[in-house]
Amino acid sequence: MKAVSVVRRYRFENIDVAYCVQPLDRYSGDHCAVVRFTPYRFGLFMADSSRKGLIAQQQVRSIGNDFLKQVREGRHPTDAMRDVARHHVDEDERFTTVLYLDVLLRRNKGVVSVYRAGHELPILISSKTHKSRRLKRPSRSPLPIGVEGINSDRLPNGEINCTRAYEPMPLKVKQGDVIALYSDGITEAVDGSGEECGRDGLERALSDVVRRRRVRSPEDIIKQSFERLQSYRVRDDSSLLVARIL
Repeated sequence: MKAVSVVRRYRFENIDVAYCVQPLDRYSGDHCAVVRFTPYRFGLFMADSSRKGLIAQQQVRSIGNDFLKQVREGRHPTDAMRDVARHHVDEDERFTTVLYLDVLLRRNKGVVSVYRAGHELPILISSKTHKSRRLKRPSRSPLPIGVEGINSDRLPNGEINCTRAYEPMPLKVKQGDVIALYSDGITEAVDGSGEECGRDGLERALSDVVRRRRVRSPEDIIKQSFERLQSYRVRDDSSLLVARIL
């Protein structure tokens, strides 16, 4: 993986966030966004398209803008995700995975509600152990955005069962914890022997960096994590979003 050159950073009173999007070519099929709804509530968004080129870039930005606009206007993320899935069906059967974290913080701790459509779960690194907490994977996960089958979870009357279709997964966080969202361009990168980095490889890199006391900012965590993974060759756009609870 190449060194990170551009990192966007958003520092607030109780959370510090940074992300980088590294396109394989000119256009990126990955998209990240950070939203501050109130002094205590934040949104962390990532989307990853299976398409390539300019169409992919336009597609992920359209999905992100559509979803976050609805959440800003007060719509529940479950309903917003369902609506986006209905209106962004891809005729070519391409798809976009989406991960959205709704972060509510009070007095240096809080709850993160995880909403996802086909995307991998986030990585959560404990401030106490500096190790990744194993998250319990839900027994069922909604399909990515763009797949028509997303609407297969229906009630007998034909309506979408929106309670089950994008059910949030709650995570408790506290001061110093680090949350990472990533695209599969990182985990599917391969080393010289053809072995993929995988989620475990990224977790190790993040944990090693977070363990170092001098590394505090999400920007430094991103840059140094990519340095530890430089022996891997990427085959897709690679994105990493890191948030630290203050």
